[in-house]
Amino acid sequence: MTIQVNEIMNTNLFTLNPEASIAEAKKLMAAHPIRHIPIVDAQNRLLGVVSQRDVLSHGAMQSNDRDQANIATIMTDHPYSISPKTGVIQAARLLKRERFGCLPVVEQDILVGMVTGSDFVEVAIQLMTIAEETTPDPIDDL
Repeated sequence: MTIQVNEIMNTNLFTLNPEASIAEAKKLMAAHPIRHIPIVDAQNRLLGVVSQRDVLSHGAMQSNDRDQANIATIMTDHPYSISPKTGVIQAARLLKRERFGCLPVVEQDILVGMVTGSDFVEVAIQLMTIAEETTPDPIDDL
């Protein structure tokens, strides 16, 4: 049985449009436990991604004069994305190999979710828990 990305992806996304200010991204990251913000157009098509690292390299999380610039000035354009049907192992390997912080999940050009390293850690925890529960205790076999 192959687990697909659509089974683990986060669909409760906080997005911004490319005209949003860097200050808006800072507020969004401060208000929610997120480190990546997908940048989408009015039809929810993925245009880019802004990471916490992008925001921090722009300037501290406190406000400054440059915060009024559009988020498009610091976003990663045309980020690598995956399909909801992509296998979890393939996605995890891609995330690790390319050192991405997140993988936007796109279906028919529309952003439908996102997976991050934290999602894969959660899967690993669940699998280890299942393995512990199904592995017989060697002491019981004596």
